[in-house]
Amino acid sequence: MELTEYLDFKTIEQKYGIRADALRLASRTGRLKTTQVGGKFGTHLCLECDLKKYLKDYPMGRKKKKPRLMKLK
Repeated sequence: MELTEYLDFKTIEQKYGIRADALRLASRTGRLKTTQVGGKFGTHLCLECDLKKYLKDYPMGRKKKKPRLMKLK
């Protein structure tokens, strides 16, 4: 992959309206696949396909849950 195919968190924040802090948390917890460049304090980069997968799996930052049916007594 070329570097131009990656998005940084600032670009994602502007384009999709997701806060960079939420993206960092998703990256730390393994929900969002990222690549960190520039060492320990470097920028996180993400492919758009990985971002779309994250948005599909975790809308509003949470895992989609199947609706539970109410039990009738």
